[in-house]
Amino acid sequence: MKHLEKATLLCLSFSLLAACQTTTSEDHSSTNLTSDMSSSVSPDTSSTSSEDVVETLSYRDAISLLTKLAASEGNASQETYQEKVDKSGFVTTLTKELSLYSDHTSVGTGTLTKKNGDNPSTSTTFKEATETRKDTFQFTNFQQECTMLYHALDYQDDSITGGSYQDEATRQFVVASTTEANTLGLAQGQYVLDQNLDYHTSYELNETLAEWISANLIGNLYVGQTGKDSFEITKKNDGTISYFVGVSYLVDEEAPYRNYYIQDVSFVTDADSTKLLSFAIDYELHIVNLEDPEDTADEVYQYGGTITYGEKGENNVSDKITPYNYFLQDITEVQLLDSSRKDIANDKVTIGSRYLFAKPKTYSPSLALHLSEDTLTRVSTSDATVVSLTDDGYFEVMSTGTANLTFSYFGLDLNTKVWKNKSISTSVTVVTATPESITVSPLLVDAANAGATYSFTQLKTNHTYYANVVISPTDASQDITFQVADPSILEVTSVSDVSSGNIAIKALKDGTTTITFASSSVPSVQKTCTFTVQPELASQDTVALLKGKTFTTTKSVYNITEKLIFANDGTSGTVQVLGSSGSVAYEFSFTFTATNNNLAFTFTKPEDVDSDVFNNYVFNTGVVASDGKSIQCENNTSYKSFAFTLVA
Repeated sequence: MKHLEKATLLCLSFSLLAACQTTTSEDHSSTNLTSDMSSSVSPDTSSTSSEDVVETLSYRDAISLLTKLAASEGNASQETYQEKVDKSGFVTTLTKELSLYSDHTSVGTGTLTKKNGDNPSTSTTFKEATETRKDTFQFTNFQQECTMLYHALDYQDDSITGGSYQDEATRQFVVASTTEANTLGLAQGQYVLDQNLDYHTSYELNETLAEWISANLIGNLYVGQTGKDSFEITKKNDGTISYFVGVSYLVDEEAPYRNYYIQDVSFVTDADSTKLLSFAIDYELHIVNLEDPEDTADEVYQYGGTITYGEKGENNVSDKITPYNYFLQDITEVQLLDSSRKDIANDKVTIGSRYLFAKPKTYSPSLALHLSEDTLTRVSTSDATVVSLTDDGYFEVMSTGTANLTFSYFGLDLNTKVWKNKSISTSVTVVTATPESITVSPLLVDAANAGATYSFTQLKTNHTYYANVVISPTDASQDITFQVADPSILEVTSVSDVSSGNIAIKALKDGTTTITFASSSVPSVQKTCTFTVQPELASQDTVALLKGKTFTTTKSVYNITEKLIFANDGTSGTVQVLGSSGSVAYEFSFTFTATNNNLAFTFTKPEDVDSDVFNNYVFNTGVVASDGKSIQCENNTSYKSFAFTLVA
């Protein structure tokens, strides 16, 4: 039974390696960097007294030794595993204990605790078990009774689990040889050898430690550069043998940060080196800002385990879980999903659903795990004109109508008790979508003015603007009606084949009015928008309104004020960015030209200003209100808007 935290160890190792991109130091003592960690997480791998180090063992030879010792772990009667991960105060602690029995079974219990800083901790307990049983499986051309190894882990409170800490269930075939596995068509990982059955009911601590050594010692470039390439072997006075390596190195990240890594790995065997008794791993990362000593971050990862060897008793645990009950046997109802994986009713499928998926909705047993859309394979459709099965295996919605969709899944034939591929069908009705809401594009396009965009309050007389009016969902009828409160101000028509919009709005005279857009099929679905039309200025009149004037806008984030200051020459000006104290943080100069109410800006970037900062406060275009009291500016590169108002 491969314990679940092993994936966490490997992910950690590779993520840390990916972070290391520069130079390392010579090996140095870690005592000044290692924090005082709780000994409750790691087993004590020392003795009260010991002899001196007598020899060393290379990392690769250590893996070979652990591989040999794994043969003895199946003889264990008790095992413990502890894990503690502290990421700058967010601490996850896992402890668990396993009992192994003479009938190739094991039963475990444990506790998972999470704590974030000074907040109260949350905790849950869990149970796990491994069992063997006989099952009959339907293979491609034959049926065969097989011995199966089942394992399940079940947390009592799933609300605090996640990541590698979650309910699990695995099932493997037990075979006499790899030849038998090949005959059954089994891939590596789908089976275990009968001779290793007892080992796979354990926590497989030998393999966990070996994989850590491979990934984090042998596979770590920076460990190799320290010169540490082996474990120190110490024969203890109590007859056990201790193996230890401590390595530390630093990595200069992007200035001014420096990462310090510390890794202590140790394990203990019996005097004959035939059994692994315990191991401990301490992996630490300390991130220091060399320019600010208080800007630090610490991550500590600790893992440990112990193995007790003795006579295995009978499995008479009364409150243990049954791993077999965590595997899906039968599905009686499926839940349809649309392309965005949202639940959808069978009789309310619309064209906008596009592709249909499904997951089990009602099933047995109720404890079954790993149920998702991947549980069901799409097989066939009764009417491809309504829902088709594409060449790449997807159900695609084609038109309104009704069709039966068939899915397959792997389950248990409840009559013959044979595990096999089963099927389930569900009826689907595709209908026309019902309009639910209307959206009007917030900016109107003046196609005659090089596609410039304007808000509802920036319309100018004698100009025609285009808007996109869309009914949601988009597969509902897009037919709309519109009602203008004052037809003397605006004239509205539907248009087609216009990329800038499906509604044309012509400004007839100055004034303010509303347009109400409504769904033709569901008139209650409507949207009312207010529009303001102003007289269009001549270019020279626009410039006259701006000469010597100052406009301001305040950004709520960081309380930054931006001043738009026009010079008296009618062609240039400056933008000042003021901090919360009112002082000028940045100043940028610009030139501009006016075409009627429209402005085009060209800014000059100072050499000492970062491009991202510069682009955050400048703009390309602007529209001057006809009364000269406001300017709406746009940065078409960063899609930022600036609503400036005249300083009185």
